[in-house]
Amino acid sequence: MNTAEIFSSLHRQAKPLILPNARDAANAKIIEDAGATAIATTSAGVAWALGYPDGYRMSATLNAQVARSIARVIKVPLSVDFENGYSGNPPVVAENVKILLDAGIGGINIEERHDISTHTRKRIGPDLVEFCITGIKSRHLYLFLLQSAAEKESRLIAACRRFVIGFQ
Repeated sequence: MNTAEIFSSLHRQAKPLILPNARDAANAKIIEDAGATAIATTSAGVAWALGYPDGYRMSATLNAQVARSIARVIKVPLSVDFENGYSGNPPVVAENVKILLDAGIGGINIEERHDISTHTRKRIGPDLVEFCITGIKSRHLYLFLLQSAAEKESRLIAACRRFVIGFQ
């Protein structure tokens, strides 16, 4: 099994999967050595460790570099908090996701889009999901979408269901 398949199988166990968060490779290795079966990054922790405030201030490329360095030193699956994909533009998010996919990760968490200028959150739309799913599904990665972000978006729910059905 590849990393994504292992990560997916951990979500299908009888016991809940605990995902401790790491901010860098050294931190992730310590967590793995303590017995974690999978690790997630913390966007705030990664950003602050690199001297950036939380909230989409560092680049997608830099986030992917951190993910790559973590994946290189651990054997357990890694899920990456990829903020909002570092853009409100779905094609740009899709390109940013492609950068991340090459890092050897097992899962991706994409948040609601945050408008830095107004400090407001905007729900993930179906177009963004479709663009991300195309790249993610081709790598058999585990995609996290919060249901609360999807409840009012029937097209989004339909897109997610198509993804889940196609993934099984």
